[in-house]
Amino acid sequence: MQPAVIDPYEFPGNRLSAIKGSIADIRTHIGNWRAFKRRTGAQPKASMALYVLRFVLILAGVAAVFWYAIRDEWTWSRGLAICLPITLGFLIVWTTVERRVWNQDLRSRGLSSEQEVWRVTEFPPE
Repeated sequence: MQPAVIDPYEFPGNRLSAIKGSIADIRTHIGNWRAFKRRTGAQPKASMALYVLRFVLILAGVAAVFWYAIRDEWTWSRGLAICLPITLGFLIVWTTVERRVWNQDLRSRGLSSEQEVWRVTEFPPE
């Protein structure tokens, strides 16, 4: 009987798995932006700006959490009680805003109709 081989990228708690997912997300966005430029001759500037702003806000949020946690000597449970609702709210609002802006970019260049809604990782076929 062969021992089970564990792929370090597929182990759910592994940081490599998270990094691999982030790289795939970045590649998907860049691929969509290239396809957008190829078909329209212009960059989806609003979508690109929001994508970069996402990382800036995440870094600023993490820095603020560390600063407040150290300054006010948060316990683990207090930090979780404060950060969890804020993070969930941010994710819900940000996902909605990013999707709306992406669809607005697609509609403004005639790549999508008003009835179609595309995720930020999707691109309409030709």
